Amino acid sequence: MDFNCFQFGKGSLTPILKLPSQCQTRTNSCTRSTCTHLATFIMDKSESIVTVDDAIRKLILLNSKEKIWTQEMLLQVNDKSIRLLDCESQEELEDFPLPTVQHCQTVLNQMRYSSILLLVCQDSEQHKPDIHFFNCDEVEAEMVHEDIESALADHKHGKKIRPQTLK
Repeated sequence: MDFNCFQFGKGSLTPILKLPSQCQTRTNSCTRSTCTHLATFIMDKSESIVTVDDAIRKLILLNSKEKIWTQEMLLQVNDKSIRLLDCESQEELEDFPLPTVQHCQTVLNQMRYSSILLLVCQDSEQHKPDIHFFNCDEVEAEMVHEDIESALADHKHGKKIRPQTLK
């Protein structure tokens, strides 16, 4: 059995049987955690979203007006990308290759969603980056953030610090 994928659980990682759709290769680790997609905004002056802080303020405003429509999904991190998967079918909803991730950050205790992870992504075909917000209930956003940051660092610098982060 190959246990190179790990399911985040309350403060720990549990090995799961790896399926080809879950990890790209047999030699690289990946993690999955359940999260709730809250919103995606385009970082655009015409939308008054120029900075990450502008996007956070807009999310807080939408939350105060109860205008956030959520979708539960799996967030999977591997050595090549961050993938969003449907919880039931495991179908890929979105794939963010690591080079497209410009910024990753946590937003804690700012609204009823207390553990938020945000990703700023832009691929070569986009004129403006998108900012994605996820609530992390099952696993704290800080833990997912550390995992993503270590995957980004490994990809950028060709190192393998991520296995230490996953311990």
